[in-house]
Amino acid sequence: MAAYVDYKFKRGFLLDEESLRKIHDILIKRVSLHNGTIMYHLFREDAYSYKTTDVNDLINEENKKGCKIVDLNILVSTIDNKFEFSWNFSSEGSRLKIEGEDRDFVFLLSSDIKDHFNNNIATSLVSSYKILDINLPKIFMVMTLLYLMCSFFIFPSSLQSRKSVEMAINSKDILEKLNFLIKDTKLSLGFETPYFWPLLGMMLYMILDLSGIVPYVIKVLFPTNLFKIGKEKDQQEKLKKLKYNLVWGVLISFLIGAGASLFVWKITLTS
Repeated sequence: MAAYVDYKFKRGFLLDEESLRKIHDILIKRVSLHNGTIMYHLFREDAYSYKTTDVNDLINEENKKGCKIVDLNILVSTIDNKFEFSWNFSSEGSRLKIEGEDRDFVFLLSSDIKDHFNNNIATSLVSSYKILDINLPKIFMVMTLLYLMCSFFIFPSSLQSRKSVEMAINSKDILEKLNFLIKDTKLSLGFETPYFWPLLGMMLYMILDLSGIVPYVIKVLFPTNLFKIGKEKDQQEKLKKLKYNLVWGVLISFLIGAGASLFVWKITLTS
């Protein structure tokens, strides 16, 4: 009984030399039983494409700006046409298609490919930034709204009570009246309310997102659907070091700030 597999991988990919060689080994091991031929069809951004049976041709690609790899089809054909294999890698993600008369063979090969992809090739992000572009603003807005709702029920009102107003009016102390007026002015501006800063943050985020800055930063810091070969491999290694330094820099800054705040708080208590 014939079988057919058409699977779209949900996560993105980072395809490097080791992963390509592993794919080649898996296919050689499986398709040799069917006298199959492995063909690699590569497309570059300079409108150049070629077909090859040698995986080393792909690995030796410069893959630099102007001639980056944008699409790769891995194809397997057999003499008796009893088996067809197609695995595509592109900016939209990865898609696997297998069709053959040997049902067990089709599903065993499919299982090997999926395991290799999920364990060695897949990134932590989804296969398309379009999904992130759609969902991130929604997530940020929902979190902001939840914060505002919690603030409404948990935080005490920022408006000055009627009792404090009467006390300021009846007071004979001029300094107390001035303090009341200053505090009332600040509250009227809204900077001390628990609602001002979240709303300002939401507005700034929406501006950055609509201008394309947020998607660009995500794409740079968390790359996906890339061929980690040639110059691109060096660039990704540099980015990895940059992210490592940024994480440690933020962590150290946070610890220093928290330590300084705690130190000042203790001095205030003792004074």
